Amino acid sequence: MRVRFRQHLLYLFGIYILTSGCAASIRLPRHLEVEETRELAHRMRKAIARVEAFMAEARLTYFGPQGRIRATAEVAVKPPVAFRFDIVGPHGAVVEALSTDGDEIFLISNEKSVFQRAPATAPYFDRLQTLLPLGLDAGGWVGLLLGYLPVPENASHDYNDEFGRFVLVYEKNAMSVRLHIDPVTYLADRLELSQGKKRHGLVKISERDPLGVPTRLDIESERQDVSLQIRIRDIEHRPIRSTTGAFQLRLPEGTQWEYLK
Repeated sequence: MRVRFRQHLLYLFGIYILTSGCAASIRLPRHLEVEETRELAHRMRKAIARVEAFMAEARLTYFGPQGRIRATAEVAVKPPVAFRFDIVGPHGAVVEALSTDGDEIFLISNEKSVFQRAPATAPYFDRLQTLLPLGLDAGGWVGLLLGYLPVPENASHDYNDEFGRFVLVYEKNAMSVRLHIDPVTYLADRLELSQGKKRHGLVKISERDPLGVPTRLDIESERQDVSLQIRIRDIEHRPIRSTTGAFQLRLPEGTQWEYLK
């Protein structure tokens, strides 16, 4: 009797394992299947196509060796490669500004008397904004703020039934990129960056505005063991015609640029 009871328990346990495993997987409905990576990239571009440019306020919460730091920033973004971040002090004055027009990066820190400019490449972005090095170039940072990264032709994709997401995989700037895409909206909600077998950074997008612009991003740089939460609000969708005026910083009077090479 005991043997039969034990066999019955093992049978029920096996059924539980099988059914719980099935419940954990999220099947992709046939009508949502996308065979070609090129087609998936096209749908992703279309999902964010209504966003030409925007300006907004951002609340920043940084966690690092110094502890928690909170700040407010004024943000301007113009695809595909221009953006500006102005860190605002408690009295409303800009204490630090980071900007790019796609060709150069500009950094002004009034508190530290730093006035630097450099080519808009991934290594220089990591060098100039040391708080959160992610190995992204100008297009990568703009894409991050839009929740969309340009997909190269050598990318491939598959469906991950654990996350219920398409996963785009490609290499860029000596970095392996994994981009998780919602199969219904075609918007990204998770970005993984790695070098070799070591994960370099992680970005999670959990909230968006009606046009698809992320309003909450949680970013981790595992190389530096730091994280940053960005909450974007008061978004104004409006065209920014000139990248020269909006994204090329002007020096304070009596100062000059330090050119990095």
